[in-house]
Amino acid sequence: FQPMDYARKHCGGKHQAPRAASEGPSVGLFLLGLSAALCLLPSSGSNLSSLQREAVWAGELLAPALVSFDFLWLSQDRNTAYILLCGSCLLLGLSDWLSADSLTAMTRCLGLSSLSCSLTVCLFAGNAVGALGGVALSLPLLVAPGNSLLYGDDFNGHTTKLQ
Repeated sequence: FQPMDYARKHCGGKHQAPRAASEGPSVGLFLLGLSAALCLLPSSGSNLSSLQREAVWAGELLAPALVSFDFLWLSQDRNTAYILLCGSCLLLGLSDWLSADSLTAMTRCLGLSSLSCSLTVCLFAGNAVGALGGVALSLPLLVAPGNSLLYGDDFNGHTTKLQ
């Protein structure tokens, strides 16, 4: 049973991927590029530098989740795709209410979840380029010291939220 053959036979050959699956990676890479472009602007005030840090963090958080969403969707694992996407959106929404340590842990857990989903799907499909791309997108979330984009370390080793 081949899904594309079934679609050609029973849908008049007009089988199209759902819009959510085909546009997810594009939106993620657009957010990543937009956050990088914001960093090119000179940060004259604390509000702009705070916005830059938050945009970079959001782009680094959403880009791997959206690419993993596409991989999961195309492999017919839609429940896991929705859970990953909802989890990343919840983390963005709840980031102001979480402490620095819990936000760091949640960010790394989401990065690890995105990476493991991408690697699992790509390794089963034999897609080495997709696996390499998933690692490249998830790596900044996993190796950044703490949550250095939203938070700064003081001289005592404590992490505090930057204003």
